[in-house]
Amino acid sequence: MALSSVGVDTTTQWIDAGSRALRGIAMTTTESLLTLAEYLELSLNSGASVIMMQKCNDVCAMYVGNARRDQDRLRYHGDIAATQAEEILEQTHAGRNRLEIGGQLYRFIRSFKHFEDRGAVVFAPS
Repeated sequence: MALSSVGVDTTTQWIDAGSRALRGIAMTTTESLLTLAEYLELSLNSGASVIMMQKCNDVCAMYVGNARRDQDRLRYHGDIAATQAEEILEQTHAGRNRLEIGGQLYRFIRSFKHFEDRGAVVFAPS
């Protein structure tokens, strides 16, 4: 009996998933992580970090820039819903992260920073 291409693909995906798990790579694709991935791509292109500000009016402002600088020196890139920000925080952790999002591997360090009047989460490429 010949293997169908579906069976081979499923087996290959299962083996590939197991291999990634052994290497400490979390494979997750949710809408919130896809949003994070978009911002991580912006940060990679500019050699900077993603800064997600603390919730204000049910949204979190998103910036890209050098987290060591003042907030007014960061580049504003819109807002995300606070619920989406909470999901991002639930699916990542402080310190080094290795996530596969939408088939792309992202490595970053999640930390905390305080800007003027509010806190922020920093996602720095690693």
